[in-house]
Amino acid sequence: MAEEYEMSKRPFTLTCPECGGALGPATGEPVPRYVCHVGHSLTWPALVDAQLTRIEFQLCAALVQVKERAELCRQLAETGEIGADTAERLIAEALARAEKLKELLSSTWSTIPPGARPSD
Repeated sequence: MAEEYEMSKRPFTLTCPECGGALGPATGEPVPRYVCHVGHSLTWPALVDAQLTRIEFQLCAALVQVKERAELCRQLAETGEIGADTAERLIAEALARAEKLKELLSSTWSTIPPGARPSD
């Protein structure tokens, strides 16, 4: 599935970082807001911040799962369900992927400066 994913392809819509539902386009004055079908309402600065929080949460969850995969392989090897060589290979793969996730979690994201508007 991931091999077929085109990174340059734009998503159909934005999703609500609170519930995952589709966000409608920004509307309203004086401060445009994105609103999802549940009713969560966010300005673009709040949406940007909430997205980063959600990304961190999801990367942490992925890191936990990957580390648990390594532990499961250890346990399976200990009980004789899989061979030691297979376990070592799977554990090494999981830990290498965990390290990549940790790097992503450790990196700093660029922010949008307050009041940033295109200059005409």
